[in-house]
Amino acid sequence: MNPSAPHDLSSNEIESGGAPSQPTPQANATEVHDYLHPIVEPPKHTYHPKAVRTLLIVLVVVSLLGVGLAVLATLLPTMSKPVTNQTNTPTTTSKTTEKLTAAKEIERVKAYFKGTTTAKSSLSLPVKTDGNNFYTVIPDVAEVKSVAGEVAPADVTAMVTAIHKVLDYDKLERTVWSDGADNTNYLADYRHKDVLCQITVTKPADTKAKQFIEAKCLDMTQYEAYAAIQRPFYNVYTPAQAGSVEYAFTGKPAAKPSNTSGYHLAELPVGTVIANKVETQGQTAMFYQTPDAIWHYFKDRAQKMIECEQYRVRDELFAYGGQQCYSLAKDTITTVIAPKKK
Repeated sequence: MNPSAPHDLSSNEIESGGAPSQPTPQANATEVHDYLHPIVEPPKHTYHPKAVRTLLIVLVVVSLLGVGLAVLATLLPTMSKPVTNQTNTPTTTSKTTEKLTAAKEIERVKAYFKGTTTAKSSLSLPVKTDGNNFYTVIPDVAEVKSVAGEVAPADVTAMVTAIHKVLDYDKLERTVWSDGADNTNYLADYRHKDVLCQITVTKPADTKAKQFIEAKCLDMTQYEAYAAIQRPFYNVYTPAQAGSVEYAFTGKPAAKPSNTSGYHLAELPVGTVIANKVETQGQTAMFYQTPDAIWHYFKDRAQKMIECEQYRVRDELFAYGGQQCYSLAKDTITTVIAPKKK
């Protein structure tokens, strides 16, 4: 303290002659324990079981929510990407399906069937090509690719099975019309969108004699070409327009000029088709063409000629003038008489 500074003395200092008094220390209060009533500590805090379970549920939910948000954060960048780039991702492409042909099928058959000749007849399959409501049969054996030959009776079953495996490998659908039981002939058709085949086994009366096997095929394009020629005649074929029966035309129309200038004649063998098989045969559809180049249907005939009395319409008489017919009135064969042109 600065001795030169003024100083105010307290009353105690005045009474003691100016010297300050020291504070009197206070004695600590003595704690008295009542041993008859021990000190009770405050109770510890405890949790009710329901509260613990609720807390656990909340913790699980929060954890799952956190995991879900983390997964969503990972997926969002991928989901937001445009899908247009997916088309540029290289993918593994399957081998291009080979287009089958009659020639290829017969070459494959020849690896197992060492026939030394060719088929004696064409396929009897009726085929409905795309865009047509009628069936087509190709009778021309020259159009067929084939292999044929004689086989001992004991080897026929194994040979037919081998041929079947070749055609089955190329996914041709087989229909067996006759299984060859009881010494009957064997007949099976094989169909594919590109090619059609047929296997036949002709058995002689002598059960010990060799049997004749034919494996023969035609391309679908050949049926399409025939059907294109047949179509104008089907379009005017009245029986086909009148009912729900399905018809098959066989071959190409045999067309020729009429004896009357400007007219033409044509014929097509026709039959009905049931379950992909020509059931009725032996009928021939007769057509004639007028000078305006339009074809007209005349009649179906089952024999070489029809009755003269069926030629009634003027254009029919012109078209068939001079053709043979059977006169019911005269009971004799004569010719159609064409009217005189004006």
